[in-house]
Amino acid sequence: MSEEKISSEIEKQLKEKDIVMIILPKVKYSEKIIDVLKIVAEYNKSICYVSANKPEKTLVNLFDVNNIDLKKFLIIDCVTGSVAKKEEKNMATVFISSPRNLTGLSIAVTEALDLGIGNVFVDALSTFMVYEKGLVVIRFAHSLISKIRASSSKGVFIVLKDDVSSVLLDDLSMFVDEVVEI
Repeated sequence: MSEEKISSEIEKQLKEKDIVMIILPKVKYSEKIIDVLKIVAEYNKSICYVSANKPEKTLVNLFDVNNIDLKKFLIIDCVTGSVAKKEEKNMATVFISSPRNLTGLSIAVTEALDLGIGNVFVDALSTFMVYEKGLVVIRFAHSLISKIRASSSKGVFIVLKDDVSSVLLDDLSMFVDEVVEI
């Protein structure tokens, strides 16, 4: 499938479905995540970006370089921990102590949804499997998806194909409306 068709398919699914899981290969992760983010930012006024891969400072630079509107985002940074200083870019950031703190992350996402956030973007769900067993991450994802649905928001879950087994992908795909593999 051509790059244009892939982008078109992602855009279609993100507009039509409430909860979408996007499976990316590690090789194209950096460029594809920007493509997906641009589409999400185009169709949502407010986005809770859960980052298990990049610290806030890196995300701010990435957003700046790619002309992504920072004001639309609440970042939940699971990488930096509580010792970081917040960037002053008119954006809110919540620091979670570590990617292992799924309870703290769940509370932070719930609070974001209570504020009326329209989309929760999890980058990348598969990263949490480095810190927790697959079943724990599946339960966490199911709980998070239930909260997103209950708040009438949308969700995008990025999964790196090389990081998870096909059994885990099958389990995770049961909870989402659509799976798009690139």
